[in-house]
Amino acid sequence: SNMSEETQNRQASTQAAKPMARPDANEASNGEGSPEKVQIEMSNQKEEDRTANNAKVEDQNQNKGKEEDKNLKEKEPEKNKDEGNEKEDIGKSYVEKWKAHQREEFHNQTVPWCFSKWIVKYGCVNYGIMLFIVFITGWLTLANNYTENTEDQRENAYLIESKEATQRYYKLLAAQDTIEEARQGGITPLQSQPVDFWSFMLIFETSGNIFTPAKIQTIGEIEKEFKSIKNFEKYCYLTEESPKKCRDGLSPYDKYKDTTDQDALTERVKEDCENPGAWFFFARSTSKDKPTSSITRSYYDFAGPIVDPDTGKQFNDKTDDDDKQFDLITEHFGEHFVDWAEDYSKNGIDLYYFGFVPIMIVIFDVLDHDMAFTMVSLLFVIVYAVCHLKSAFLGIIGMLQVVMAFPITYFIYKEIYGIYFYSTLNTMVIYVLLGISADNFFIFTDAWVQCLAYEKLKEDLDKRMAFTYRRAVKAITTTSSTTACAFLATAFSNMMPIASFGLFASTLVIVNYTITVTCYPVLLAFHAKYIAGKICTKFQCKKYVCCCLFKEEVQQEEERRRMEREQELEYEEKEKKRREAANPNGQVPQREDSKRLKRKASSFRETKAAYGCMEKFFDEKWNLWMYKGRFVLLGIIVIYMIICIILATGLSTPTEQESMLPDDFPIWKAFLMARNDFKQGENDWAVNVRIIWGIDSLDRSDVSKWNTKEKGDISWDKDFSLEAPEMQQRILEICKELKNGDLLRSGDNVLTCFMEDFEEYLEKEEIAFPMQTGFTAKLKEWTENEDRGKILANEYYVNFIDGKLVMIQLNAITKAIPMKPRGTNLPIWEQWEDFVDKINKESPEGLKGAFQTSQDDAWPWMDVEVALVKNAITGMLISVSFAFVVLVVATLNIVIAAYATLSIAGILICMLAMMYMCGWEFGIVESISCVILIGFSVDYVVHLGEHYTEALYPDKFNKMREALKQIGISIVGGAITTLGAGIPLFFCIITFFDKFAVIIVATICYSLLFSLVFFSCLCHIAGPQEEFGDIRVIFRKYICKKKNQQIN
Repeated sequence: SNMSEETQNRQASTQAAKPMARPDANEASNGEGSPEKVQIEMSNQKEEDRTANNAKVEDQNQNKGKEEDKNLKEKEPEKNKDEGNEKEDIGKSYVEKWKAHQREEFHNQTVPWCFSKWIVKYGCVNYGIMLFIVFITGWLTLANNYTENTEDQRENAYLIESKEATQRYYKLLAAQDTIEEARQGGITPLQSQPVDFWSFMLIFETSGNIFTPAKIQTIGEIEKEFKSIKNFEKYCYLTEESPKKCRDGLSPYDKYKDTTDQDALTERVKEDCENPGAWFFFARSTSKDKPTSSITRSYYDFAGPIVDPDTGKQFNDKTDDDDKQFDLITEHFGEHFVDWAEDYSKNGIDLYYFGFVPIMIVIFDVLDHDMAFTMVSLLFVIVYAVCHLKSAFLGIIGMLQVVMAFPITYFIYKEIYGIYFYSTLNTMVIYVLLGISADNFFIFTDAWVQCLAYEKLKEDLDKRMAFTYRRAVKAITTTSSTTACAFLATAFSNMMPIASFGLFASTLVIVNYTITVTCYPVLLAFHAKYIAGKICTKFQCKKYVCCCLFKEEVQQEEERRRMEREQELEYEEKEKKRREAANPNGQVPQREDSKRLKRKASSFRETKAAYGCMEKFFDEKWNLWMYKGRFVLLGIIVIYMIICIILATGLSTPTEQESMLPDDFPIWKAFLMARNDFKQGENDWAVNVRIIWGIDSLDRSDVSKWNTKEKGDISWDKDFSLEAPEMQQRILEICKELKNGDLLRSGDNVLTCFMEDFEEYLEKEEIAFPMQTGFTAKLKEWTENEDRGKILANEYYVNFIDGKLVMIQLNAITKAIPMKPRGTNLPIWEQWEDFVDKINKESPEGLKGAFQTSQDDAWPWMDVEVALVKNAITGMLISVSFAFVVLVVATLNIVIAAYATLSIAGILICMLAMMYMCGWEFGIVESISCVILIGFSVDYVVHLGEHYTEALYPDKFNKMREALKQIGISIVGGAITTLGAGIPLFFCIITFFDKFAVIIVATICYSLLFSLVFFSCLCHIAGPQEEFGDIRVIFRKYICKKKNQQIN
């Protein structure tokens, strides 16, 4: 501002031929206009601006400029003089316009506004209000037990309500619940109803043949120890006759204990190889020609209802508060069993075990181990934040601020949304939030520190806060909105746990964003006023270790003050000489304030010393490397993307059940052995199909989507009846068709047909079958008085309400195996559908409403596998589309938005290819991750795009350089914290966490590649300049013009 008009005109003339031009290939080859030359010229320009404040240099430059102009006027012809003046005017006009634009933009960004002033002066009020809100919501959360894990809400949570298979399954469950309520508190005999989820399987493994008399005896000893575990008799399946005692399970010891000779034992094994009922004990490789096996197993049922040991009260039946009964058997027997069975081995036989009770105990123990790594992740993020922010105060308090978001989010999630379902999946968002929060803090702090590069902002906290807030809030608003939308896209899933996760995670991101923009600037202002440069000094940094965290910031502050002192001395010298020249008689005029002169001269120029080594690296090195290798690097990435597209097409839906634990983990190894290594016989694990008559419809209109415990109101089929003889005979014929067909598993006891048992009862009573009259009354009498009838009634095969027969069922053991993928079980399901359609067509009126469903969720789960892929595709489309809209709004440039969206798509493609190369299949983790990936991947490229469009330079080279300098350090810092939060998951046991760790690390690496390399190269090659791609210009040029034409 102190430069003479002649000097400014001369500089404008020099710039006219090459006004901040980007370096091109020809200029780079001869050294003129190359990136190195441009950076040197810019550095010299800054140095010239600083030295221009010296009066002596200014006078010399003015005199020299006058002499040069005078010589040019004398020597140049008139024509050249006119051309030179024309160029000078053009250059002057361009430079002045550009500098005026810079000054206007800088002025607009530094104008204090009410909120920035409030933060500086009264920011503690913001913090107090937020802490009050956190306290109230936290108290309400605890008071209403909102954090309580709602186990009763988790049953069948992933099933898709709109699918036919799920509706049928819910009909079965709702009918059973209705029947239990209709029993009006009648108490079922103690431990008379076996519960599938309570059963225990013991697997014995040895190095050789396990079917030897000695090893059979060892198995008997192990089983005896098992039966002597504390409280075993309180939960076992009791016999019907008195005195009641625990039933024997399926045991190889009980089957072969009487055979003490090896040859005789071998012969018995050969005979049993032909008997499907004995296949339960044999490995798949066991046969008549090879009657040996290294493994065998036992199976024990446990039954309800049980007695609550705390109150001494017996439950009515096995469904009466079944969650409470499950907790009791887990606590009073399951934990003792796990303690006994863990690492058990005897006489060369290793013991493995499997069952829902022990696996839940083990899973929760493993979860306690794995969740401990959450603290490791948090600790790493805090430590790195302290180092990156160069302040223990900002690092620790800032990261603890993340915790404040959880009570508020819980309150909104439970009270406002009305969702009481909470799963481990929701907990995983903490790892995402740590990276997002650290990224937000780094952007705020880096913008705050970079304000020191402007002399005008050093001492004025109001302007500094205004400049920081405008720059940082826009960036984190864009990234937080895209991340929240990526999570929200999963809320449209028809699988309830994924939908609830989407709502919870998106709400958490929004709440965290609100806390960040209202509270974190308060910490920055407080730190600047009371801590930075005051608590820690250079002496303290040498003496106290804790203060070394502020060392670099203190050094920067000292460097800034040193430069200020040097400038003041220069102005003092200039003032002295000016006074002496203006007052030769010794009269001393009033001294002009040196600080005012310094501010006047500095305007908005940057102080290079205020930037750290990382900013200088991106400014001087990285940008230049990207420019020089832009074509080669972009070509390599494009070729890699094409390869990834080809690989990603090979990703398929699961062909096997997803592993919950590593394959070599004992309890999961037992599960894999039971499913894969044993022959599948009638007593083995199989999908049980129920053929049901009597149910008309199910009304779930009053049941919340988030409540999977309540199944709805059942409506009975009014036309259903078995009074007519042809009805009774038809049921018996259906049972015979099933036994003679090929739908059932091999064995003698693979079909439970109550009509066959009832026919035997009538024969004993010497009553003809089918009955002409009184069938319903006689059937009810049988279920109330006969043991077999009671058992079948307890298992819902024959069901009465108020003396009326409302529902009957047949149970068939199929060839399908639970937890097998859709491709394996779908053909079996189709065969059963065809069979039920056939019997409905051939049956008389009253029996045409039959339907089939699995006893567990095997059939409904097939629809879940298909939905996982559809939800992932839908979520990705929604997220990418929204990200593009947000990018257009944030950058106001459609070209930059397109480049950024292309980068996001590249990250997704590469991640899908990585999943394929890792041998993964498209399961639950992969489906959710594909949507979350967009929230991760969009952040870094959005930051670069925003800073590129906001850079106050006319050419793309310097725009990219400025963007990398300003935001590169924040991108690297955010990447390191997210990686640090994800890496501890590699040490977890549960495979879900291990997959999530791979996804986090790979996503961050690809995000860095596509933002710092791919996006940078695109902008260097075809980045928008001036008004190209600006949607405001497009709007004015085309839309407004079209409207004006219509008006005219």
